[in-house]
Amino acid sequence: MTAREIRYRMTRAEFDVVSVFGSLLATEVPGPVFVAVLAHRGYSASSVRNQLRRMVERGVLVSRRCGRHANYRRAVQINHQYERLSGSLALPVYTGSFPALIVTIPESDRSHRDRVVYLARLCGYRQVRAGVLIALDLPAADRLRAALTEARVDHDGVDACTLVPESREQARAWVRRAFDPAAAGAAVDALAARVAAMVADPDLDQARYFDVFHALSAETSRTRPLPRSLAPGYDADTRLAALANRVVGVWLERFASAMFDEVAGLPEAASIEWDLARWSATGTAPPDFR
Repeated sequence: MTAREIRYRMTRAEFDVVSVFGSLLATEVPGPVFVAVLAHRGYSASSVRNQLRRMVERGVLVSRRCGRHANYRRAVQINHQYERLSGSLALPVYTGSFPALIVTIPESDRSHRDRVVYLARLCGYRQVRAGVLIALDLPAADRLRAALTEARVDHDGVDACTLVPESREQARAWVRRAFDPAAAGAAVDALAARVAAMVADPDLDQARYFDVFHALSAETSRTRPLPRSLAPGYDADTRLAALANRVVGVWLERFASAMFDEVAGLPEAASIEWDLARWSATGTAPPDFR
């Protein structure tokens, strides 16, 4: 068994690397730009380069050569979560059934099973009972298929299907068991207090900002948008999206300008590929480093 198969959960250092895409509102970033941006969070150039290499080996990032340097993109398996960090939200609609997974990987291959379940959670699935996971939107199955393939994870023992509850009440019970709306609401309450304190801090620095952003990312991974027909009164998803917009706004207001000024001085910055949808949402055009 390889180290890649054993260790698959994202560390804080890996989160900081991935957060550079959001900081720049970019889909593809050159290696030297990661080095420059992460220096402000205490990372040395060698540690950033080593981290990028390991993340490519683990399938978290995808790289390509671009002249004398490498450019990096997020892998499919983490794209969905980081798209939600932009503050966008699409509420699922219950149509009478759930996309589901039946996982029959034995205990003797527990590390493989845990990796599959972890990737499934990233793609929107939650466990409704042992070995059975459900999702709330049809694209979840396509996301997971792409994530398993890109991460080179064996599909054996993982069967996609559709589960149809006997009644609307049973569907609501499955959602309560799998997605725990009450716990999600309490967690978002606690996060909202942290965000409010951060916004009010006149001496906010990047280290504290990204501590809060890391907490936001973790809660975004746990909290799923739920159809209101199955979770009456639920609003943790919309409040979390509002918090994401607020946190991103703090970055753009307090830190982004200085960062772009510094990145503009790097010759490799000309090969940044911008996330045009995200820039459009800010009402401004991306910088021209060419």
